[in-house]
Amino acid sequence: MARRDLNLDDEKRSYAGLWLLCAALLVVGAIWTILDDTFLRRPWKAYQHGYYALAEEKEREALAAEQAKLDEKAEYQALREKLAEAEAGLASPETVAKLAGAEQRLSSAKITESDADLQVRFVKSELEAAWYEYDHAVEHGGNVGEAQKHRDELIHKKAEDEKAWTEAQAVVARLEAEVGEIKAPVRTVEKQMQEHEGDRALVEVRLDGLKSVVANIEMKPIATIKQIVLPDFDVNNYEQPVDRVDRCTSCHMGIAKQGFEDAEEPWKTHPHRDPLMTKHPPETFGCTACHDGQGPALNSIHQAHG
Repeated sequence: MARRDLNLDDEKRSYAGLWLLCAALLVVGAIWTILDDTFLRRPWKAYQHGYYALAEEKEREALAAEQAKLDEKAEYQALREKLAEAEAGLASPETVAKLAGAEQRLSSAKITESDADLQVRFVKSELEAAWYEYDHAVEHGGNVGEAQKHRDELIHKKAEDEKAWTEAQAVVARLEAEVGEIKAPVRTVEKQMQEHEGDRALVEVRLDGLKSVVANIEMKPIATIKQIVLPDFDVNNYEQPVDRVDRCTSCHMGIAKQGFEDAEEPWKTHPHRDPLMTKHPPETFGCTACHDGQGPALNSIHQAHG
């Protein structure tokens, strides 16, 4: 039987199968790595997303309740009607034309004021250089008269430019007052309404705090590890003080917050919140000091609570 010729030409060898296998293993490994790092070893991320969803739901309910309170206030309803009348007056053709003209003049005046400000900055820089040339001429025997003349000219020019800048500022202030006077009926009513909207505004601020903006895209807050370090809390085998790391609030995010008393774990508010959390705030005492467990563990509930 003839033996196979093993001395094949390298140009005729094909490694397509081997490369395909390696590429497939690389893709599978990358997918597993992302899955393991994002989900399998990060259960606390899901708990944080769940907390943010629950908190947003509660804040929206609170916002609706505050709006309902405002809708029941006769005084607030009267202000809303007054605001509608003021906005209708502001939208009349005559007022629109008047406001547009004032705003156009104001925009032009702001450009003039900005140019005047820039001119003052330029002449100040030139004057500093002229003072240096004058002092240098006095100390080293230069042309003192010419340097002094140039300096005095710039001082005079600076005074004129500053006067022009002050006049431009006055024009801007006058036109701003004119625009404000036109909008005054609406702004006055809006200010009166804001005096009734304080509680609703606080809820809106809290609701905005549950959002983050990345590249101009509104999204949920990014999950992050919440870590508390208790200095010199423990003692090692050599009788040396060591810090304790406590990451319990990475999952138990509602532990010290009011309003989560009826929530499920791990978002539930700590029992007897007022007496306990005020005297033992988590950021100072942590959780494991009383509840034990593995403070740094985040990979699994069993490890953290073990």
